[in-house]
Amino acid sequence: MDLRTPLDDADGLLLYALPTSEHEAEQLCEKAKNAESTNREDVLIAIPDSIGFLQEAVFEVTKLRWIQQNTPELQNDSAARRELSVRLLEAETDITRQLKAIFDEDNDNTCRWYHKGQEKPVISDGSRNAWLSEICDDVFCETPIVRNELINRRKISGTVTAARRELIQAMLEKGDQENLGIIGYPPGMSIYRSLLWNTGIHRKESGIWGFHRPETTDETDTLAVKRMVPVWKAIERFFDRCETTRQPIEELYERLTTRPFGMRREPLPILLCAAMLHYSTEVALYESGSFVPDLSMPVFERLLKAPQQFELKRFQMTRIRANV
Repeated sequence: MDLRTPLDDADGLLLYALPTSEHEAEQLCEKAKNAESTNREDVLIAIPDSIGFLQEAVFEVTKLRWIQQNTPELQNDSAARRELSVRLLEAETDITRQLKAIFDEDNDNTCRWYHKGQEKPVISDGSRNAWLSEICDDVFCETPIVRNELINRRKISGTVTAARRELIQAMLEKGDQENLGIIGYPPGMSIYRSLLWNTGIHRKESGIWGFHRPETTDETDTLAVKRMVPVWKAIERFFDRCETTRQPIEELYERLTTRPFGMRREPLPILLCAAMLHYSTEVALYESGSFVPDLSMPVFERLLKAPQQFELKRFQMTRIRANV
């Protein structure tokens, strides 16, 4: 595998090597120490000294699957099909058992672990998992804390999609009201609390509710505010780039989903909406190259479905513009 290849829809790579000989294991260890590996903080490599009988187990599964796919006589022999299914299940279970024996540090098996070109001691599954957590903390050092299992996912359900839509509509239409005018505790309320209320993005200032930079108050979660500040600053830097030329919203999403932020895409439209409402007199939205005069829910619905068609342009009110 080429370690220079960016990861697709993953936060990191746990690479399990399977050397067929001691010589090949040593070659893989040398490769794990080279510059290509040193530059990848998001990659962890495991190289065992021996893979035991794994190769034979894989070969057995390969044979059985070939028979299953290339023997038309099985269609008329239910007993043979059942026998084949049982043997295939046993062979696949044997592969799982062999892999666990190879890489499970609690099984007295020798396996060398490498990170950024350095060999690291791993004495148990617990120490490995703790190490993985430390690596993630280093790689994604500015990831905000979103205590919400509904929205903080790679893919959200239809119910949560509807709740996000209703929340954004409330942001656009009732941003000057406490809790955005949400009554009771629907799914949208928990998303609002975790993303906007706990972080101080939606709060009352001078007696008026509105959207602002994350800030600690008596009611906010201090840690949630602290971890949201870098994300808000990244959005503001993106707005600054929009000063000279229009910038695609997809670029902002790409920035916030990669290191050091590592956010999921699903909460991003909510944060973008909050920032656009905060800078409503300075930021203009364009759809397919055309200026959008009104930030309405139908517009945002299209943005949710096809963000690649939208761009932002900033017209900051400073110097000559402010005078005018």
